[in-house]
Amino acid sequence: MDGGLAIMNLIRRVLAPASVLCLAAGVLLEAQIDTGTILGRVLLEDGSPAVKAQVSLRHQDTNQLVDLLTSPAGYFRRDGLRVGKYQLTVTLPDSGPKFSEIWIC
Repeated sequence: MDGGLAIMNLIRRVLAPASVLCLAAGVLLEAQIDTGTILGRVLLEDGSPAVKAQVSLRHQDTNQLVDLLTSPAGYFRRDGLRVGKYQLTVTLPDSGPKFSEIWIC
């Protein structure tokens, strides 16, 4: 076998698997999820739903603020939130705010 041909065969054997690996890694990177969803329900002390309670989410790294209102049944939901740590604040009309830290992942 000629020396140039042997080198080309070696390059093909080494580069072909490497290119498949790079393509697979690219697919895996594109499949990473960087957003999440929060859903919940706000209830009053007597167990009834908190209608139109204000729910605020503040992303701890970016300081981005998202404000929501609960439904007539007390539910809230938000899709497309950046993953990370949030401060969740629930404010009812006749009481002070309640705070909690949550993770969206």
